Amino acid sequence: DNIQMNINVGAITTTAPALQLEGSDDNGLTWTAIGTPQVAVANSTISLRVADVNVQLVRAKVSTAGVGVTAGHVLIKGY
Repeated sequence: DNIQMNINVGAITTTAPALQLEGSDDNGLTWTAIGTPQVAVANSTISLRVADVNVQLVRAKVSTAGVGVTAGHVLIKGY
């Protein structure tokens, strides 16, 4: 019912990346946006929590590509 996404990055020299959570109820044929895109912040971890989500599959999609980014990790968790 609840989904959490954490984005961790190091340095960003030019453009910060943004990630969008998406959900699917038809085994990945179509995807619907969940919440709003989250823009990474240099040298930090940001978190998005969305309550009352009932989907079969969840993914994080890059909605804005980053430039000059030292990548950390992306964590998606359902609970």
